[in-house]
Amino acid sequence: MVETGNTCENYPDGCLYKGCSPTYLIGQSNYQDAGDALELYLVGNPDQVAIILEICFRIAIWLCYSRDLNSSVDQSIVQAFRQIAAKTNGGQNDAA
Repeated sequence: MVETGNTCENYPDGCLYKGCSPTYLIGQSNYQDAGDALELYLVGNPDQVAIILEICFRIAIWLCYSRDLNSSVDQSIVQAFRQIAAKTNGGQNDAA
């Protein structure tokens, strides 16, 4: 697990908001922000982030938009396409 300083020893609620779910949401402030955006009470019931699949997906989508992750993914896809094209046909043939 990644050490974030969010531990039981450092914070009374530290054990509640450790990274969980496919998005690895960490920290009470992130639970609060995600809950506010999705109109869910995540801070009071943090386990639902790991247990309820619909909430996991909604948080993943919220993170993509709120952190502008799509542009990073798009850049990675273009770079990956160029690398694959170079390895398979020696260049960027048919690259848009």
